[in-house]
Amino acid sequence: MPRLRGVEFVRRAMASRIVVTADTAATFVELPLPSGDLTTLRATVGPRHRADAGSWAAEAGLRIAGAEEPGLIGDP
Repeated sequence: MPRLRGVEFVRRAMASRIVVTADTAATFVELPLPSGDLTTLRATVGPRHRADAGSWAAEAGLRIAGAEEPGLIGDP
């Protein structure tokens, strides 16, 4: 079963981003993405959403770490 490895918020002066990593490309199979062995997604976060993005990434990371099956995001 495909699993997430982590979610990270990278703060930069001009273009902050959320980085989601997985162990295989199959993790992202439901998303309409280009073909290939994609195991990392990067999304740019605008200045208006930086505070929320950091909290969201931290929460997602905690859910991944605390899930019964490693790498799966559990319900709170």
